Amino acid sequence: MVSSIVTADNLAMAGNLIIGLGYGICAIADCRKKTIPAWTLIVLAIAGLGVRLLSGDLVRLEVLYALSLGIFLLLVSFLTKEMIGYGDCLLVLVSGLYLSVSEILMEFLIATTICGIVGVVLCAAFKKGRKYEIPFVPFLCAGFILMKVLEVQP
Repeated sequence: MVSSIVTADNLAMAGNLIIGLGYGICAIADCRKKTIPAWTLIVLAIAGLGVRLLSGDLVRLEVLYALSLGIFLLLVSFLTKEMIGYGDCLLVLVSGLYLSVSEILMEFLIATTICGIVGVVLCAAFKKGRKYEIPFVPFLCAGFILMKVLEVQP
C-alpha cells in the first residue's frame, strides 16, 4: 500500500511543491526584510533529505554536483564581500537536494537574466545606482516557476 503511494513521480512532485513553497516564503522575506529566515532553510534541508532518502538517491554523484553549486556561490559571496548574500547561496545549496545541476543552472540563468533586466530598468528609469541592492530570491522563485510552468528542459 505504501509503496504504491511513494513513487518516483510522486516524490518529484512533492519535492517541487516543497521547494516552490520554500522559494515563495523566502522571496517574501527577502523583499520585506532583506533576509532569509534560517528556519526556512533548515526545514527545506530536512524535507529535501527526506525526499532524497525516500527516493533512494541521496548518495548519488548528481546530488553532490547540485550541492556543489551552492558551495561555489558561497565562496563567490565570501570573495566579493557578500555581493551575493549568504542566504541566497544557502537557498541554492538547499535547492541541490531537490533539483538537478542542469535545473539549478537553468533556474539561475533565468533568474539572473530577469534580475539584470530589472536592474537596468531601475538604473535608467528610477536613477538607482550600481550599488543599489536588489533582493535576489524573488528572481530565483520566478526562475523556478518559469522553468517548471514552461517546462523548460535544460
